[in-house]
Amino acid sequence: VMTANGQAMVAPVTLATVAVDDIVLNDVRASVAEPGKLGSALLGMSFLGALSEVTLKGEELTLRQ
Repeated sequence: VMTANGQAMVAPVTLATVAVDDIVLNDVRASVAEPGKLGSALLGMSFLGALSEVTLKGEELTLRQ
């Protein structure tokens, strides 16, 4: 895949559970990147797309299941 840091090898996985505060989703598709290619973990559309609301106002992100 192409990332902000350039090209990286990734492996597709399915995460049994992803929890952010009180929001819990099961069987979330994800990718694992090779070490050192991403500076931090990213919350992707496979998680965000399953929510009823995703709102960004200034520095506040609101997620609703």
